[in-house]
Amino acid sequence: MKSSVLIGVVLIAAFAQLAAACGGGEGEATPERTPTVGSTVTPTATATKSPTAAATPELSPTATAEPTSKPTPRVGSTVTPTATATKSPTAAATPKLSPTATAKPTSTPTPLPEAPNAAPILVGPGIDELGEGTLQPPLSPDGVLNLDPVQLAEGLGITPPACAEFVLYLSWQVRQPYPPDDIDLEFYWTRTGGTELLAKGPSGQVSSGCGSIQVVNNSASQVKVEIRYVVGETSP
Repeated sequence: MKSSVLIGVVLIAAFAQLAAACGGGEGEATPERTPTVGSTVTPTATATKSPTAAATPELSPTATAEPTSKPTPRVGSTVTPTATATKSPTAAATPKLSPTATAKPTSTPTPLPEAPNAAPILVGPGIDELGEGTLQPPLSPDGVLNLDPVQLAEGLGITPPACAEFVLYLSWQVRQPYPPDDIDLEFYWTRTGGTELLAKGPSGQVSSGCGSIQVVNNSASQVKVEIRYVVGETSP
């Protein structure tokens, strides 16, 4: 529609120019000469200027830029969507774990049970207790320990009673080795008339009177024994 109106405007302008050119081209009439008597007058042809037709300019239609439109898919045609490349996430490398060396537990030796002490001594009826002491002598294999009851009493600061009234109580316990496996101790009492075996074993209790006591280690091991003793006197 706009193109048709523009072409009409241009044509009207062209006709107006053409009309103006025709009006201005007609000049004034040239006066004719008066012929002289006797002369022949040759009529002069007057050139009539033909109006020059103005060239009608050809109008080129102005090209209107059409908006670029997205191609409309045809009915029945399948539009294939363009696949967009998706970057796959790079899998993180799992670090390899080095095996951890497990420290082997250091074996702790099982502590040996502590050996008990020699048992307390119970004095029999009719006996007065004068004093008590303790010995821990070592005994070598097949060794012998001699004990004098009178010297034991004197070591406690006791005046020994008469031999007929003198009483000695003993209790013992092997403390090394412990447990006292395969330990064999023997207690002998020597007096006027002979020697008597009072007791044997790694622990025990005996009583005697005047005379002497022999402790014999019949085992093949070094022995440490605790001996408890009580000096007593028979009551009158």
